[in-house]
Amino acid sequence: MPQFRYRARGLPGEVREGVVTADSRSGAVARLVRQGYVPFAVKEERPARPLRERLGRVRIKDVALFTRQMSDLLSSGMTLSDALGLLASAQWAEGRLRHLIEAIHRRVVRDGQALSGAAADFPKVFSPFYTAAVRSGEMGGFLEDVLLRLAEVLEKQDAVRSNVRRALAYPLFMSGVGLITLTVLFLFVVPTLAALFEDLGQTLPLPTRLLIGVGDAVRGYGWILPLTLAGAVLGLKGARRSPALACRMDRLMLGLPWVGGAIRKIESARFLMILGALLTADVPVTEAIRAAQESLRNRALKAEVDGIYEDVRAGKSVGNSFRERPLFPPLLGDMMAAGEESNRLGEAMERLARSYDREMDRAVGLITALLEPALIVLLGGVVAFIVAAILLPIFQADFAAY
Repeated sequence: MPQFRYRARGLPGEVREGVVTADSRSGAVARLVRQGYVPFAVKEERPARPLRERLGRVRIKDVALFTRQMSDLLSSGMTLSDALGLLASAQWAEGRLRHLIEAIHRRVVRDGQALSGAAADFPKVFSPFYTAAVRSGEMGGFLEDVLLRLAEVLEKQDAVRSNVRRALAYPLFMSGVGLITLTVLFLFVVPTLAALFEDLGQTLPLPTRLLIGVGDAVRGYGWILPLTLAGAVLGLKGARRSPALACRMDRLMLGLPWVGGAIRKIESARFLMILGALLTADVPVTEAIRAAQESLRNRALKAEVDGIYEDVRAGKSVGNSFRERPLFPPLLGDMMAAGEESNRLGEAMERLARSYDREMDRAVGLITALLEPALIVLLGGVVAFIVAAILLPIFQADFAAY
């Protein structure tokens, strides 16, 4: 239970300070008044948390579990404040997640906030589409259904992230080992070999001269590369702070071969998954479009959804609106039109989202399958070049001696 530090007047001329325990600030004030004090300063004490918890991060699967549990408790007839209080004391809620649930509980009970408003106070945990979807559920009276759909979306996103990380773990490890090995060679091994070869007093083979030249360049100008990369990253971040520039950059990305198509399908899959889930939970189509729009990271596609939203508000069908937007995959508008005709628009969107997800899973698997042997061949070629550059002068000196 929260603790509140207070300053209050008691007997004439007496000012008392202390700590009182209560459910809320108003409860603390009422308790002091019952004890005969007149409080003039009451502030909740926030105990210092362990460093690990302060620096920790709430994982997406924890948010999914919290969302699913909230849906189950609300569906069983429990009130919002009681459900939050129960989850705050659950054994599986540990560390930063427990503090997060407790903070949301305090906002709902003490400040009278809705769940969407309390979640919006933590934008690093609850994305804008999450709070927008919850707000739609609160306004429509089907919050538990929306929470259930949100939990399914978050669980799917967590599974996709886990698959990508697992697929890229080995290639990234190999790349890191290769980079470290080459750095050590160019900084420490090559200079020693260069001095040794100079003592031979003979013309060095081309591979050896290249190796020594690259080593000299790395030692002399290697510091420029990380500075250039850091400058490029900072410059891109600065440019993306301008909405107009960010939209242009994102539109250029969509026009790139292969990359643009992959971005379209990944963004469309996420958008459709959320839009279909909200429509299945009986959220009005305009509110569902606005909520699902917040899941898009590409600003050019977000701008397209603004036009779709206005079209649907004006009475145009969702399918026709998407057909007129060339940045989205062409199949999307056809599937939506079919779903509208059969009055199963939400289900059609969810099916299409799953189709895009499967397609991207296959693409990631194919890229990973090709990436591993490509890295092995590349690293093998680099090692073979270095070995040849080291051994050729030695063989050349032996032949000269004969």
